Amino acid sequence: DEVEARVAAGLAAGGHLAAQVRTLSREVYLLFLCSHLAAGGWAGLRWWCDIADFLLRFSSAMDARRFADLVAQAGLKRIVGITLSLVEACFGVAWSAVHPLQDDEVLPVARKYAPRVFAAGRAAAPAAVHRERVALRDGMVDRVRYLWRLLYPTHVEWTTPQGAVRSVPAACLIRAERLIALCAGALQPQVAAGRSEVSR
Repeated sequence: DEVEARVAAGLAAGGHLAAQVRTLSREVYLLFLCSHLAAGGWAGLRWWCDIADFLLRFSSAMDARRFADLVAQAGLKRIVGITLSLVEACFGVAWSAVHPLQDDEVLPVARKYAPRVFAAGRAAAPAAVHRERVALRDGMVDRVRYLWRLLYPTHVEWTTPQGAVRSVPAACLIRAERLIALCAGALQPQVAAGRSEVSR
């Protein structure tokens, strides 16, 4: 309340706010939009529309070389290439920075995922989402990094229901148990499918 009162008083007196608000650059924000959409399996028409609208508004003001560097540093060339290729194909919104990412590996995968653009949002199994994310990383090093980050405990493992912080061994053990359960859940449909084939 006190801050709001001071701001109102300053504006009423014809003053201005000297403080600056730091936020993401346009290039980083576009990278975030692309990676977030891909993390959800490219499902969600609203996200597609957001990216298309963002490019329409800001592509002329963005630094294509800086964006390409950011994509390379993040190991997301394939993911960003697929996403922006689909934006171009489905919404007619193109940006010159995308063309170097549209190689012989990206375009066939983009065509494979095209039906997801206008499909209803789907709740994919966590194991399937992680497998897809690993497969679409740019190289083996990036895939290993992703898997290594996946092994690290999150806030779910670090804190107890009462809000206390667990020890490192306890958090790591719980994380390992959850990952094992995740893998087991991914294998169950495959085992069931195998049994059905045998019964036939």
